[in-house]
Amino acid sequence: MTETRDRAIPSPAVLAVLCATQFLVVLDAVIVNVALPDIERGLSLDRADLQWVLNAYALAFGGFLLLGGRAGDLFGRRRLFVLGVGLFGLASLAGSFAPSGAALIAARAVQGLGAALVAPNALALITVLHPEGPPRDRALGLFATAATAGLASGALLGGVLTGLFGWSAVLLINGPLAIVIGWAALRQLPQDGAVPARPRGFDLPGAVTVTAGLTLATLAIVDGARLGILAAPTLLAAAGATVLLIAFALIERRTAEPLFALDLLRRPRILGANLLVFVHSAGPLATLFFLSLYLQQMRGLSPAMTGLVFLPFPLAAALGASLAPRWIGRLGPAPVAAAGFGLMMAGLLLFSTVPAVPDGDLARLIAGLCIVGLGTTLSFVPLTIAAVSGVAEREAGLVSGLVNTSLQVGCALVLAVLVAVAGLADDANVLTAEGLARAFRVAALVLAGAALLSLAALRPGVSAAAAPARLAADERGG
Repeated sequence: MTETRDRAIPSPAVLAVLCATQFLVVLDAVIVNVALPDIERGLSLDRADLQWVLNAYALAFGGFLLLGGRAGDLFGRRRLFVLGVGLFGLASLAGSFAPSGAALIAARAVQGLGAALVAPNALALITVLHPEGPPRDRALGLFATAATAGLASGALLGGVLTGLFGWSAVLLINGPLAIVIGWAALRQLPQDGAVPARPRGFDLPGAVTVTAGLTLATLAIVDGARLGILAAPTLLAAAGATVLLIAFALIERRTAEPLFALDLLRRPRILGANLLVFVHSAGPLATLFFLSLYLQQMRGLSPAMTGLVFLPFPLAAALGASLAPRWIGRLGPAPVAAAGFGLMMAGLLLFSTVPAVPDGDLARLIAGLCIVGLGTTLSFVPLTIAAVSGVAEREAGLVSGLVNTSLQVGCALVLAVLVAVAGLADDANVLTAEGLARAFRVAALVLAGAALLSLAALRPGVSAAAAPARLAADERGG
């Protein structure tokens, strides 16, 4: 029996702090999109520089996630969490007052670094503070709801704040929120245990190679969407990422205390859950990105009105998050995840028929948003539970970093593929009815495959509770 099973369930304030931070991190990845035209005018940025307002955040976030999670294991999760919140808040304030495009891009990179420290340690704290079983399942359901609410609220809040106060407001709002969250974290989160002056065998070569490799992998995806998969910058970034990640794997095999225990990927349930997390965003991302373009470009709605249309999505997601733990307790994670993927697939197929209807069909949109929102959390909650179950406490940050890396890199790759499928040109970014329908159908096909994979990868016989002796020994000696 693991140490976490014997712990008392923490106060609701602890979970509120962690969920609020997840909401803020995910919100910031979306909210800036709406303000890009205003940023372009306000800072006199050209299109090539403007994209780095988004890319700088994505590269730092995706590149440092694995290191951020492992650093929490070694140096203390509360310490790294609070440090990340502080960096995020300070960078947000700096970005809101940025006098130039270069200053804003630099601030966004530091924001991404702060987010990379916050996200995996927040998930790790939920994992180690809540006993495995219904308490952890409920906590992860609320955590998933917070992330979904942040994703769905970005367009609405970004449109309102930009329209009323200008682009700087979408960053300025993060500063006070981060101060409140940081203060609450210092008061509510339990103290870290003693950390040795020299943590046991910190794997610096592994940290450098995996961070550089993941950063280049994210850059390759970004450049692939912007320039094409055969463009020289894309191929160079992909080649560099491949070399560095292979070097990382070789380093980890030879290091006494590796940054990343490669045997984690030999546990079928953890590997399967992360693969499913990787493609999960095909549902919510396709919905929010393409419907946002559809409603604003083809229906002429304002950003604020578009955000209001999306309101059923987070409400349905909250319902899914409350249902998922109960259904998982009765049925297990595999059928619940498969049902969630199936619902998202059905919703996207419904969306694919909307452009063919004269003047659109609001009732069909609302129905689809409810179906996809429900499926988003019904699938994501069991994936997260499966990915962190049976893991030693000293590996919680590492595994949480792996889940977040799968999610972040998966989001970037899925969106890049769907943008290409839809035939969107970066210089015009104009969506057609045919491209919209095609993107939704391809995303639905991906989700159909994910539903089948979840039935195989998350079934009860495929368990990460293998290695029980090693896990128990790690927890006693770690």
